[in-house]
Formats: sequence, C-alpha cells, structure tokens
Amino acid sequence: MLMKTPIRIKIAILTLLLSVAVQAYPGVSRPSPPTEQPWKSGETTVTLSDDGTFRVSGNGKMEDYYPRGSDAKWYPWFYVISQITSLAIEEGVTHIGNFAFYGLGGLTSVTIPNGVISIGNAAFFGSGLTSITTPNSVAVIGHEAFFRCNSLISITIPNSVTSVGNYAFSECESLTSITIPNSVTSIGVDAFRDCSNLTSVTIEDGVRYISNGMFASCTSLTSVVIPGSMETIGDGAFFYCTSLRSVTIPESVVSIGRSAFSDCRTLTSVISLNPVPPTIERYVFSGLPSNACLYVPAGSIDAYRTADQWGMFACIEDIASQKTGEGQKNIHWIVMGIIAALVLSAAVFIIIKRRPAKSSSPHGAAP
Repeated sequence: MLMKTPIRIKIAILTLLLSVAVQAYPGVSRPSPPTEQPWKSGETTVTLSDDGTFRVSGNGKMEDYYPRGSDAKWYPWFYVISQITSLAIEEGVTHIGNFAFYGLGGLTSVTIPNGVISIGNAAFFGSGLTSITTPNSVAVIGHEAFFRCNSLISITIPNSVTSVGNYAFSECESLTSITIPNSVTSIGVDAFRDCSNLTSVTIEDGVRYISNGMFASCTSLTSVVIPGSMETIGDGAFFYCTSLRSVTIPESVVSIGRSAFSDCRTLTSVISLNPVPPTIERYVFSGLPSNACLYVPAGSIDAYRTADQWGMFACIEDIASQKTGEGQKNIHWIVMGIIAALVLSAAVFIIIKRRPAKSSSPHGAAP
C-alpha cells in the first residue's frame, strides 16, 4: 500500500520546482542569495520561528516584491518557504506586500488583523489556504491576490472593500459561494474565472457592473442574483457556465457584452425586466439549448423579436406566462403529493383490515 507523501516533503518539492522555474523561465528573475533573519520588509519586520510560524510585525506597509522583469525583486525569505506552516500578521501592519506569500503551499489559514488596508498583487498566489478572515479595514484586494488557491473553501469580502483586482480569485477550485458587497465599485476582469465548484453568487444592490469574464467557466454555478442597480454585464461574464439554468436581467441593465452568456448549455429561462431591449453585442446567447425561452414585460414581445440579437430566441413570451407556468407546475406537484398520500393511506388501511386477529392464548388455541 502506498504511503501518503508528508506535507513537508511536498513543500520541499514545491520549493525545488519553484527554484528550477525561477532559473528556467525568462520572465522570472533569480532570487538574491539567502540572508539571515529577521528580515526587514518596508516598515515591518519578518521572522520565522522554529515551529514554522512566520510572523510579520511593525507599524506600516510591507514592501512590494516583483519576481518578474528586469527590475525584479524577490522576498528575502524565499529559501525558507518550505519551513513555513503558519502565518501571524500582527496589528499595526497596514499593507500586505505584492507577492509577499507567493507559493506558500504549506500555509492553510490566516487571520488578517484589523488595520490592514490593502492586500497586494499575488500576495497569496498559489498558497494552500483553506480559509481566510478579512477585517472591515481592507479596501483593496489586488490583482491575482488569491489566484489559484485551490484549497480555498470560503472567504468573506467585507463591506469595506471598494476594489477587487484582475484574476483576484481566479482558479480557486474549492470555492463554493461568494457575496460581492455593495461597497465594491471596481472589479477586475476574470475575477472569479474557472472557480469550478462555485455554485451560487450574490451581488448586493449597489454594484453597477459585472466585469469581463468575471464568472466565466464557473461550471457548477446554478444561480446568480443580479441586483436592480446593475447597468452593464461585461464580455464573457458568464461564458461557459454550463450549470446555469435561469437568469433574471433587471430593468436597470442597458448593455450586455459579447458572449456574456455564450455556451451556457442548460440555460433555459432568461427573464429581461426592461421593456426596452438592452443593447447587446454578438453571440451573447449563442450555444443555448434549443428550448431556451426569453420572458419579457407585457407589450414588449415584438420589440424584442425585432431587436438585434434578441430575436435569436425561438421562444419569446410574456413574463406573466412564465410565472403562470411555474405556478401550474407547483400546483401539479402539490396535487400529486396529495394523491400519493391518499393512496398510501388507503394501502395501509387495507393491510391492517386484512391482518388476522391475534389469539389471546399464548399457544394460539382457545382455552
């Protein structure tokens, strides 16, 4: 029977591979020779204890690191990342540096203290995080901040966040749900792309646009709540969301980008609440199933049938008919449930009536 590889060996292997990649890949520079701790990082001090605890302390910002390009700069703890098992960020730190904890595969959880304002680009890129606690002081989540954190199950974006960067949570394969708070005014492209286990998304009222590719290839996504504040749905926003069954586009939406819902192969119900067909680009609804139906406000059916791209739906009906259809389905199942209960009750009654009476004698004969 094969033994599971110990986590420390896995981390050591990851470090070795990362070192090889650094030397082989032309876009990534070679780290500087190792230096003794404690390490200075901007206005903070970083130490590593014997038990594997990585500690960041001080008042102010960590330094930003850039492992790519001619002016690249790696973090000074590169050569000890295989020893890091936990992270402690102390109060007083206000900025987590770019690439600060890049590739820390042995890191599984972190609590970011109150007072941290920004999480830098690729700060936790490729780490082993399963959960993260983020305080209400955080305003900026940088580009690729949690990119490819494949074990990340949950994260709460606090309502202090105003900006989420490009690819911030892309390829977080274990993430199952997310809520975008109404404080967010800027969302980068592909922010949640390829989150293959994401099943539900809630976008709070106040958010005005969905960025290009924001939920593309989220193949387990079955539901999304789009608020009445939404104005723009970007290019490929829900491209290849193959489990998405229905979507309601609020009246506030005035434009939908190219291929926004393309190849959503189970999307059979599209509800548009705007009596005036929003402007949509090409291929927005290409690749939908043949039984997909568009439901629009009363009196708007002809406008949608003649509008560019909207007319591709073979079925365009009044919203009221969709609600009536759903109501009829509900009534159908209620009636079926009542009939099933009556049949079961009748069967039990017949069985009881046919069962022979028990004898009062312990041997089954009259005294």
